[in-house]
Amino acid sequence: MVDNILVFVANHSNLTYLFIFSVSLSESLALVGLLVPGTVVMFGIGALVGAGGISLIPTLILAALGAVTGDAISYLLGRKYQERLQSMWPFTRYQHILEKGEDFFRKHGGKSVFLGRFIGPIRPVIPIVAGIMNMPGPYFALVNIASAIGWAIVYVVPGVVVGASLTIAGIVSTRLIFLTLIVISLLWSLFWMSKKVFKFVILKGSRWFESIYAQARLNSKKERGTSLWKSLISIVLPQHKTDEHVYFVMLFMLVICLAGFMAILLAVSLKIFPVHLNENIFYFLQSIRNPLADRVFVAITEMGDLIVFVSLSGAIILSLLSQRTYKSAIMAFISFSGSLALVRFFKWLLQGNRPISHLYRGVSAWGFPSGHTAHSAVLYGILFILIMRSLENSGADKKTRNICAWVLLSMAVTASSIIGFSRLYLGAHWFSDVLGGFFLGWSWISLCGVVYLKNVIEKINIRTITVVPVLVFLVIGIWHINSNFRTDMVAYAYHVPKKTITYDAWLDREWKELPGWRLSIRGKKKQPLILQYSGNTGDLRKCLEKSDWKEADSVKIKTMLSVLFPDISLQKLPILPRLYKGKFEKLIMFKNLDDSRLVLRLWRTNFRISKPPTGIYIGTIECQIHKKITSWITVPVDKKDYITPLELLPRDLSCCKFLVLKKNYLKGKTDIKEDKARIKWDGA
Repeated sequence: MVDNILVFVANHSNLTYLFIFSVSLSESLALVGLLVPGTVVMFGIGALVGAGGISLIPTLILAALGAVTGDAISYLLGRKYQERLQSMWPFTRYQHILEKGEDFFRKHGGKSVFLGRFIGPIRPVIPIVAGIMNMPGPYFALVNIASAIGWAIVYVVPGVVVGASLTIAGIVSTRLIFLTLIVISLLWSLFWMSKKVFKFVILKGSRWFESIYAQARLNSKKERGTSLWKSLISIVLPQHKTDEHVYFVMLFMLVICLAGFMAILLAVSLKIFPVHLNENIFYFLQSIRNPLADRVFVAITEMGDLIVFVSLSGAIILSLLSQRTYKSAIMAFISFSGSLALVRFFKWLLQGNRPISHLYRGVSAWGFPSGHTAHSAVLYGILFILIMRSLENSGADKKTRNICAWVLLSMAVTASSIIGFSRLYLGAHWFSDVLGGFFLGWSWISLCGVVYLKNVIEKINIRTITVVPVLVFLVIGIWHINSNFRTDMVAYAYHVPKKTITYDAWLDREWKELPGWRLSIRGKKKQPLILQYSGNTGDLRKCLEKSDWKEADSVKIKTMLSVLFPDISLQKLPILPRLYKGKFEKLIMFKNLDDSRLVLRLWRTNFRISKPPTGIYIGTIECQIHKKITSWITVPVDKKDYITPLELLPRDLSCCKFLVLKKNYLKGKTDIKEDKARIKWDGA
């Protein structure tokens, strides 16, 4: 799909540039900009630039020119019609936005034209307000042009970086792009959802809070029903008005998450939806696994291990005890110990299996619910509650506390969710296990938070409650990762069944069983796997070195920066790794030619030769050239010429036992008959 978009953009560049100008103009035009998602569109256009579809400089010029034109039209409208605009359609429907724009302009003067360009709600009205306020034309033009240039750079360049990064990642593996997009979408969705939920609860909860208190005061004057009403009020409402916004959020999450946990518990018991999704999600995530993501998610899941949870829990409790906030310390202890007890109780009760059965022993060997997910929810949830309590004591204004609350809550929900996702990705839990752990953890900490915020008022030092746990988290977490990373990489590896065959059987028939193509995630053929090799990769490396082949260096940050030099030669560009079935190459060799270079890659397969015991490798030979995907990014790409390297290779492999499969499709035929097209080198 991405390739099709890039081809269309490249073939219709004039329409694309016209679209860029139109979007930036509409985004800056009075009131129209409220309806046009210009920020998102410009970011997407930047991504197309980064992917090599269009050029950067014309894009920036047209984006800035469109923004200048849109603001100029808005300014002239305001200058001509003045105050009459407020009585004209459609401005009559958006008078409150015009009023905000006027207040902003009065406060900041001419600078508001520059600042307003980057502030969403008032961006489309600031130029028209500047015209109404009779801002001098030359001054407006100067600020308009400067802000438009800055706006184009700020909103397009990040998209360029993302697009270029995804393009480079796509050279390594399409699966890596797909996984990256999934994680980014997950993180963005969690932040967005947390913000919306928090704002809804704050808006509605505050009104309900005041309404219920008003009703309670009214009914307190009546004799009948007063005791019952007061009893209900005492159960639902806190005894004080401090932290009421956090209290209502915790109460809302308690209701939602408890209902969610009961639903998923019933589903697991009866094996109904969403349990039916377990295997589908498991095999899908296993199909997009790759070594780079494996390293990341193993480290993430280790930060949710029991030793990190217990260490950080102890640090929080000791921090509270050092401040003599004993009630808060008791609440934290009950939260942490309750989480451990509840997870183990439900594991013992249901005794659900895991996708990978050899990871744990004892009670932990059972799957439902995910302890990592539940414990991380409790851990980050208690930090959220304690930090908000400390902000309440610090005297911060309500608006600041509300902003901090939704940001911290979003971070807490996202942190526990990403740990849960790591369990899914690594195959340690089913989807229902993670979902159950998420709901259990958040319902338990919400219950503890409601009880705590309802009754306890203690002054908590924000520095102590944040600095000490963070330091413990970093020290214990880094130590734990360094100590267990290699072992866990093996434990969480995706194991493929091995197949042992004889050497003669391989040469006779079994070579046909190995794939002939590297496939994309959609099953599209990407590169022919024209090589099969059995033996020691070190022997092959020595053989090729005699014919001027060299082993490729590992890719590092320093070598990756070379892609930012547009005039760099192909020989100095890094050889990017590629994935085959989620594995990196066991050997990468290259040979420089006049205007290109040959790159040989070998991956280990699940086939083995019995006598002598050696592995079977499968590989490609590609002819690389360099390509500019933007005016300042150059990457090595496959020339898609597989005949030339295949014709040059036999003489360089005369000292190795090698099997080369020369496919008929290399000659332009669609009918592949491998058994009639193979060539053997069996010794010198």
